Amino acid sequence: DETAGIYLRESTNTPWLLPGQWVEVEGVTSPGEYAPIVEPERVRVIGAAPLPAAKTATYDELASGKYDSQFVEIAGVVRWVQFDEPSQHHLLHLATGGGRLSVYAKALPVAKAENLVDSAIRVRGVCSTQFNRQRQLFAIRLMVPRPEDLRIEFPATDDPFAVPVRTIGSLLQFTPRETHGHRVKVSGTVIYHLPGGVLFLQDENEGLQAYSQQRDPLQLGDRIEVLGFPAQGE
Repeated sequence: DETAGIYLRESTNTPWLLPGQWVEVEGVTSPGEYAPIVEPERVRVIGAAPLPAAKTATYDELASGKYDSQFVEIAGVVRWVQFDEPSQHHLLHLATGGGRLSVYAKALPVAKAENLVDSAIRVRGVCSTQFNRQRQLFAIRLMVPRPEDLRIEFPATDDPFAVPVRTIGSLLQFTPRETHGHRVKVSGTVIYHLPGGVLFLQDENEGLQAYSQQRDPLQLGDRIEVLGFPAQGE
């Protein structure tokens, strides 16, 4: 409503509901497994209403739990996309200024899901928290209710390999020309490869560990180019 949002535990008393329906709920409050919830005894659809205005949020605000079960908006860069069979939704991993979160969307604004990787997007969705048995929040999900709630602000380049090559030793170093949070390209010689898992390559001066789900066979000594998002190791 105009003050906050709350989660209703699904039960046999809950009819099939759609975003934008105005409902009346009778039930019992519960502490839930993280934030308070309602266990409904009766749910009645009484009309239709526009969705509330999305609250612009930062990653830190979402991680605090203050926006649990509320409609929020956040911007970030898409790291990878896959189709989630159990939910029949596209699952996006989004990197924001403070961390990463998962986004579940029924439809995508691109013809191919992989074209969304490295795009800067703005997304509106319901903040859904994941937590452990100690009632500690460890992950955040956004559930996108409508296609128009996911918008591309800066699309990824049509030819991702057209970007300049970076030396392995220059990764994570200061450069005024680098766009923070986006993919980089490195090249080197394959020195170890586990298909679908880990890859090690080396240029003239440094070595690098990369993770990839690709199962294309690589041979030791192959000279390759790799696109990816740089990250600090242990």
